[in-house]
Amino acid sequence: MLFVYYSVSGRNLGDLDFGRAIQSQRLSLVFAHFDAFVGDTFRSIIRQKPGILRKEKSLKWTEILDFGNWDRLISEMTETLVYDLGWKDIEGKLSFFAEKFGMEIEIDCDDRALLSAGERLRHLIIHNGGKVSAEHIRRTGDSTQKIGDSAEIDPKRVDDITMVLRKAASDLFKAVSKTFYDKEPSDLTAIPTFGTVEKKAT
Repeated sequence: MLFVYYSVSGRNLGDLDFGRAIQSQRLSLVFAHFDAFVGDTFRSIIRQKPGILRKEKSLKWTEILDFGNWDRLISEMTETLVYDLGWKDIEGKLSFFAEKFGMEIEIDCDDRALLSAGERLRHLIIHNGGKVSAEHIRRTGDSTQKIGDSAEIDPKRVDDITMVLRKAASDLFKAVSKTFYDKEPSDLTAIPTFGTVEKKAT
């Protein structure tokens, strides 16, 4: 795809910073994978406790009949809630599981700040080609950045973000397994266990 783009645009493929492109993909995908994991986790909870679907929302009779059967109706309602959850940022997703199900995922303040910064950078990569925007400067409060410049993507920070998200996913999996599936730690030995995430020296 990159070869086609550079050929059509008349630019030299050798001008592409492949290292930056790889780090951009790493950062984008690790958040995408975590989002997908959170969605699947919520689906598994609803399968165990479908009463969670009881909300102050309504459907017309014609809409209910259009689904054809109960399973399709439940599936559609589930996907609606998963979609709504998907719009939340990392902090919002973790707060959702804590507030609704009492599952506190321990992530310290520094790691939460790291994830928030990573999400802002991911947003910049996905929606602005990794170029600094006025909105990004406003959100980060970093006035040293210039609009249109390429945002810095530090591989070490991507490594740290990856490890924090892996720990969060592992802890969430274990919490859901215990709360909704009556699993004990001895049943979950195949699931990685992470202590305090050690940051790489910069």
